Amino acid sequence: MISTFDTTILGILIFLSIFLLILLNYVLNRSKRKQLDKIFALVLSLILFWIISAALQIVFVNKYNIDPIYFDYFAYISACFLPVAFLFLSLTFTRTKIKFKKRYYLVFIIPILSLILLWTNNYHHLFYNKYSIDFSTVSYGPYFYIHTYYTLFLYAISLINLIKYSI
Repeated sequence: MISTFDTTILGILIFLSIFLLILLNYVLNRSKRKQLDKIFALVLSLILFWIISAALQIVFVNKYNIDPIYFDYFAYISACFLPVAFLFLSLTFTRTKIKFKKRYYLVFIIPILSLILLWTNNYHHLFYNKYSIDFSTVSYGPYFYIHTYYTLFLYAISLINLIKYSI
């Protein structure tokens, strides 16, 4: 049985999903799509995927008693690649258009490694020592902090780019 709180959260997630789908449809159906439109569409898609994963987690964990980590395996695809997409969004916004260089592949190393370590966490516990949907009982592994600091670093660089551009 889904609690009232979970039902409220689920309603908000469904509303956000519909809003993002409408916005994504608008961005993708513009007559002249620029590089910025494509990267923005990628950002919207990653956020939408994350929201849908969270909604499915609420429904299936409560109804079918499935281990919630399986939904985080999918949600973390967005969690890992959204900071990278946001970085490219800020670069494209501030420079009008960017040419993808080989060195840009380096920003994908930590997100790919994060997914691999999360998906294989049962063997080494580097990401989570103890996983729970209750944040107060989660015990994080050492790699989780590397992932978190890298994510915050990319968001900070992206925001600094945007702030510098606006000034």
